Amino acid sequence: MTTVIADRLKEHLAKVDELNASIDQYERGIESEQDPKIAEQMRWEVKNDREYMRTLPEARLTPANVTFEDEMQLHGSKRSVRLITYGGGHTQSDAFVYLPEEKLAIIGDLVLSGYHLTMSHANPWEWLKILDRIQELGIETIVPGHGDVCTIETLRGAREYLQYMIGLAAELGPDDASVENAVIPEKYDDWLFRFDFKANLKKIRELAAQRKE
Repeated sequence: MTTVIADRLKEHLAKVDELNASIDQYERGIESEQDPKIAEQMRWEVKNDREYMRTLPEARLTPANVTFEDEMQLHGSKRSVRLITYGGGHTQSDAFVYLPEEKLAIIGDLVLSGYHLTMSHANPWEWLKILDRIQELGIETIVPGHGDVCTIETLRGAREYLQYMIGLAAELGPDDASVENAVIPEKYDDWLFRFDFKANLKKIRELAAQRKE
C-alpha cells in the first residue's frame, strides 16, 4: 500500500499525456473488434479509464492505519463481522468480510458473478485452496467483486472455472498461437470480461512453467 500503489500514482502523474494517448489508441481499436461483446466491454474500459485520468490529479494515497494478519473481529450494536484472509489467490492477499449470523460474505474478486475471473496477479492453485476453505464456513449468500449478489453455487462455479482453465492451459501447445486460437466454451460465452479468457490462459501457462523450474 505504501510502495506499489504510491509508485504507480507517481508514475501515472508523470505520464498523463502518454496515458491519454494510449486510451485514445485503445478506443480506436474498438472499431476493428469483431466480437461485439468484447467491443462493448472495451467501451466500458475506456469510460472507466477516462474517469480515472480525470480524477488522477486529485488522488491522495491514504494507507490503512489498522491492519491484521489472519483475522480480525469487529463488534457493533447490531452484528459482529469477521475480517479474514487465507492468503493470496486472486492477488497477493485476499481479505473478505464474513457475517456469521447472516451466513454472508463480502468476498471481493475471489468470486465474480457472470464474469471471467481475472488472473493477472493471481495464483490459481492457491485460489482453489482459498475457495475450499471459504466453503467450510457455511456461507449461503455472497456479495461478489463484480456482478449480482449470488449464492454459494456461484463460488463453486468460480472454482470449476479455475479448474477448467488450468486444465485447458495444460492441454494447449507451447506456442502463443494455440492460446490465440482457443475458443471460449459455451458455458462461459455470455460472461463479461471476455478479454480475460486468453490472458488467463497465458498467465496460467507462465506460472505453470515457473512451478516446474
